[in-house]
Amino acid sequence: MFDICLGATAILLGLPEITGSQNRQLVRPIFGRGAKVGAESNDAMRAYETLRRCIQACYCNDPARQPDGLVGRLWQRQVNRGDLDDEVVVETLTTIAVNCLDSLPTLMHRLISEFSGKPQTSAVEATPIKLRAAVEEGLRFHGPSVFVHRRLAADVLVQGRRLRAGDRAILAIGAANRDPAKFAGPDAFSVNRNAAGHLALGYGSHACLGGAFTRMATANVVGVALGEPPP
Repeated sequence: MFDICLGATAILLGLPEITGSQNRQLVRPIFGRGAKVGAESNDAMRAYETLRRCIQACYCNDPARQPDGLVGRLWQRQVNRGDLDDEVVVETLTTIAVNCLDSLPTLMHRLISEFSGKPQTSAVEATPIKLRAAVEEGLRFHGPSVFVHRRLAADVLVQGRRLRAGDRAILAIGAANRDPAKFAGPDAFSVNRNAAGHLALGYGSHACLGGAFTRMATANVVGVALGEPPP
């Protein structure tokens, strides 16, 4: 699974350098950690720096190079228009890559396990639309974050309780994604469900930067695991 996730990250972000033997070993501490990179892990911090240097070398140190990958093309357009500077781009892309290597493995593994020898497999194999629906249901049912911490920017009333600006709050994303008021039979995994509106990848201005990447990579890998060629 490590090679699959690393390869998908390299191709879709346009970072072939990270698949080299030396970089692979340096990046591996990020893989499937289930937590954000932090100062508590020297190996993870070194892995983060490895990714950051690769991205900087690809997109900043070689102006003549034409970036590959979806994010590479987006970066090229934004930088040419002057909307972003190099530092912001490098840190943003590094964060996306880290989250892909950290969160993707668990999501892919759980989705593939859902289909192992189960009737739902044939339904997903029948059409790419079902595969995309399965990814959304997988995000709802097996989302990468169970809860997140936030500090309130303004006073808000929640179910009759007044919360004040500056208060810390824990947002139970996992519970919200299994709210029976939103999803019928929420504790069952079903590829026939319309899982639109789940909060697995955030919402609005707090939506995950790598959300589209996560969906695309997961659909490709799960599709291949089920015997379908990638689109």
